[in-house]
Amino acid sequence: MEDKALKKEEVKTHDKVTSSEDAHKHRNSRRFTKQSASTPKAPRFTGRCDDLDGYIYDVSSPRQAADTFTKTTREVAEYVGRTYKYGADARLAIKKLAPPIIAEPDDPEENASRTINRIWEKDVDEYVKRKNMLSENLKTAYSLVYGQCTNALRAKLEAQPGHSDSAKASDVIALLK
Repeated sequence: MEDKALKKEEVKTHDKVTSSEDAHKHRNSRRFTKQSASTPKAPRFTGRCDDLDGYIYDVSSPRQAADTFTKTTREVAEYVGRTYKYGADARLAIKKLAPPIIAEPDDPEENASRTINRIWEKDVDEYVKRKNMLSENLKTAYSLVYGQCTNALRAKLEAQPGHSDSAKASDVIALLK
């Protein structure tokens, strides 16, 4: 009987925190499990295009802004080149911040065969198609780039003189400059 009482007492003391070091650990473990009373933070802006998640244009410190601009512009250019029809021309325009020059096909010689003339006509059709697609792709890219801008940067852009003209024309190159 004494053994049972002794075992019960051992169990009770074993369950209790006995040393001061254990008490300190126990007290500190409660400190880190408390819920914060502050309001939850708003989700961080990651851009409106899911494929460009995290690549954004933002108003930040000058050192960070240049690096962020370069990385985001590079990623936007690659995305446009990968996903847009005839996107290579628009990708080049975004990377260089200038529209590429698409070479006009040379006129065939006067005594050229019908085959050569027909090939030239197809080249001209392709030239016109590329020029039109470049124009359309750059306008679409304007919306893409603007969608990757934070609200703070949008407000700053809208305050710039000439922004409404570039917005009406959907001029992505003017937006990026």
